[in-house]
Amino acid sequence: MANLWNYLFCIKGEDKTAEIVSWEFDNNKSVVYITYSNGKSYPYSIKNVLFLKNPKNIMISKQIVICKGYIKDNIKLVQFFGSYCRLIYKNKDLLIIRYTFVIYKFAKKTTTPNKQKL
Repeated sequence: MANLWNYLFCIKGEDKTAEIVSWEFDNNKSVVYITYSNGKSYPYSIKNVLFLKNPKNIMISKQIVICKGYIKDNIKLVQFFGSYCRLIYKNKDLLIIRYTFVIYKFAKKTTTPNKQKL
């Protein structure tokens, strides 16, 4: 696969991108043939395969990421693939989620109030 991070392959709802080395669409049969890194190939119905490419990449440094109303810590990169996002954590874990549930915005500076002696 050319550049793994330019694609999102979900097979039956699971991100399998890192395991896939090649794919071939057979539109006549509505099947996608997927070859995995172990050399084995399997046919999948097109309805069980989500294939997205060319994400918009947002490096997370001073932003915060909110997912379903909760702040997600330790996010390194958010990839927007149209209606889906891939969140990449600093420890390299991944999370795939629908785009509408993810918000990123610049974090506000927080200041510690000066302690005053009474």
